[in-house]
Amino acid sequence: MRNKILFVFLLTMLQNISFAQVFNVKAYGAKGDGKTNDYFSILKAVDKLNKQGRGKLIFPKGVYYIDKFSSKNSEFSDIQFTNLTLLEIVGNNSKIVLNAKFHRGVERTKGNYSYSSSKTITPLSLLNCTNVTISDLEIDGGAKYSTRDSKVVESGGRLLVFSNTHNVILNNLYLHHGLTDGIYVSNNSSNIRGTNINSSNNARQGISLIQGNKIHFRNSKFNSNGDTEGKYLGHNPMSGIDIEPSGNGGVSDISFIKCEFKGNLGSQVIITKPNFTNNIRIQNSQISAGISQGIYQLILAGRGVTIESNNIDCGKGSIYALWNNFPNSELYMYNNIISSSGAGIVAVSKKTGAKVVIEKNTILYTGKDAVSKYFPYIVADIEFNNNKIVIGKLRKNAVNSLIRSKTSFNNTFSDGKKSFSPNVRVK
Repeated sequence: MRNKILFVFLLTMLQNISFAQVFNVKAYGAKGDGKTNDYFSILKAVDKLNKQGRGKLIFPKGVYYIDKFSSKNSEFSDIQFTNLTLLEIVGNNSKIVLNAKFHRGVERTKGNYSYSSSKTITPLSLLNCTNVTISDLEIDGGAKYSTRDSKVVESGGRLLVFSNTHNVILNNLYLHHGLTDGIYVSNNSSNIRGTNINSSNNARQGISLIQGNKIHFRNSKFNSNGDTEGKYLGHNPMSGIDIEPSGNGGVSDISFIKCEFKGNLGSQVIITKPNFTNNIRIQNSQISAGISQGIYQLILAGRGVTIESNNIDCGKGSIYALWNNFPNSELYMYNNIISSSGAGIVAVSKKTGAKVVIEKNTILYTGKDAVSKYFPYIVADIEFNNNKIVIGKLRKNAVNSLIRSKTSFNNTFSDGKKSFSPNVRVK
């Protein structure tokens, strides 16, 4: 039934698009030669489309250079699509390149934060739009060539923004080297589906979910965010996904299936504020710390969070499953292969009320030296059952695995050859 509804939705969109007016950016003066400033031409085409209320924007094959950026002395608007009832943006495997060859110096300070007004424009900003498709387009945010004072925080510089925008299909997009986020979803946007999306090497996040629901990505990559490959460096938290609700509304019904999260310099996955998050699933995905030195590679403080059948390499870090700040978390971890030279999984909370179930996972210690503390480190009111723990480098005459949980049964502990006794106590 669900597939039938999706088919009808897609068919209706395609039929509507066939009757929409076409706006070719080259017809408005864009050159697409990688040298000419195409900012005003694209702005003109989008302005005409906005006045029409619906339409199809085409970028013929080429490289569209946007020379303009905002600074203290001059401000240029984002390229914003507003109040459209039908929108198709077709890239034809073309590329938009932003000019970020400027320095973001300290202009004002408030508390511990320093600010700069210099920022790239957002080339695709959607406000109050419905029935949207965006396909076959690359956006280079130029962060590789930008610099900043180390204390300057992020501002603007996102590549693809959705605000109160609904019924969106994204396909074959490469969003990279943005000064902040590759994708930013806010203001209760909904029903966004992405396939073959690569949002990588952005200064802050691959994707930030602030307010929205029914957001689903498949076969997509969110890698190396925080690593802009130049002197600009990154802005915390430098993650692949950051689900951090803010303001009115929350984030719910989210999935990342068969995706990749690798080498993000902070965490690979961040989920916080369980009072405002619900039904979040990461499944059949590849998650790897890579060069990240982050202590916690997955921070999982949501409600209805499911982490299932993933291959998770935490590097030197661990998975943070539960802690005191969010005692009402709800987390289910099933059938994952987890490797770590840290603690593997950490769940520490003196408070009760969380619903955390960790079952049927294989948890491998990969450190060259013996366990430094505990692997895993579980001191919380959770269910920890049917897991396989393998520690190749045991500490002698010491506790290697510490489990203080609500339930703990059918777990196995070994060094790969022989079993050992953990320190287990059921509360």
